[in-house]
Amino acid sequence: MTDTNVPKTQRFDAFFKEIFKQSIDPFLDILNIVTEYDIGNVVVSELPEEVSKGILRADFIIKTNRGYTLIFEFKDEIGIDAYSALSAYTATHSHTTKAYISMLSKNKNRLPYVPVIIGFSIQKKYKEHLMRLGLISKIPLAGVYIIAMSPYYEAFVFVLNDMDIAKVIVDIAINHPKLKNYSDVLSQLNTIEFWTRAMHDNYYREVATMILQYFKELLLLVKHDTTYFRNIYEFANLYTPEYAKDILNLMVIIFLKKKVDGIMSLSKVLTLEEKKKIIEAFGIEAAIEAFGIEKVIEAVGIEKVIEAIGIEKVVNAVGVEKIIDILKKLVDEGKIDKKYLKKLLE
Repeated sequence: MTDTNVPKTQRFDAFFKEIFKQSIDPFLDILNIVTEYDIGNVVVSELPEEVSKGILRADFIIKTNRGYTLIFEFKDEIGIDAYSALSAYTATHSHTTKAYISMLSKNKNRLPYVPVIIGFSIQKKYKEHLMRLGLISKIPLAGVYIIAMSPYYEAFVFVLNDMDIAKVIVDIAINHPKLKNYSDVLSQLNTIEFWTRAMHDNYYREVATMILQYFKELLLLVKHDTTYFRNIYEFANLYTPEYAKDILNLMVIIFLKKKVDGIMSLSKVLTLEEKKKIIEAFGIEAAIEAFGIEKVIEAVGIEKVIEAIGIEKVVNAVGVEKIIDILKKLVDEGKIDKKYLKKLLE
């Protein structure tokens, strides 16, 4: 079972990493829009996350077909720690790969490194600090910043809550050979209605299928909203099942931070197996609030529920009659005292 005591920041690291591993090529298209140089549009290799003999660890490192190395740092809220870590990762990686020597021998003015920080928000005091020092600058795309890091490279910062990811995707799609003919429909991409209509309208379904096949899980960053997630999942489950499982796995990670109410709306569309995955990741007590104790028992088994919340709460919730056989089995296995069972039956 997933450890529900894992820090939330690590859960978001997992969420972001899975998205960018699955959808890195279309993200390169976005980077090519916001940078002043062509970093390539295909990943040729994913490099080991370990740098400098295990001393430092980046969240995600890739190399593109243009020879650029991208080093990612993922955060829920971006702060000075993200900058410090990414700066250390990039400097160490370029040093251990002797990139500086190559730069001098080829008389280039910059290293082929693109450090990237991605998070939902940025700490207000940290942003003000960077502005006061003149280290941060905006680019025309809302929510994207450049932070000075070295004479040889700068970091690109993506603040998702301030970005219009849907607009960026539409801008890319306009130049895409297949998607450019559907720009009128794609303008509605950030709405729940787009995915609802795609379930019934053949034209919208065709567009939704193509956009999902190209941008994949990156679409989950369009709107940080559980209902929007659910609609993408419902559509994928019916029409592009090859992506539905990955989308569900990402939803499980993101819901670890949302309030329990956030998964209430999912209870009607998830299968028993899918509920089990969410329960195991989200935690049994929280899942009971969302789905009810009987659904949780059905999904993960009564023994796990008893282990999580105690026999008394289970008995009070469902009644001893419904679980008498399970209780007898636990007595036989020595997991509960026979006297306790006898007391319950009185």
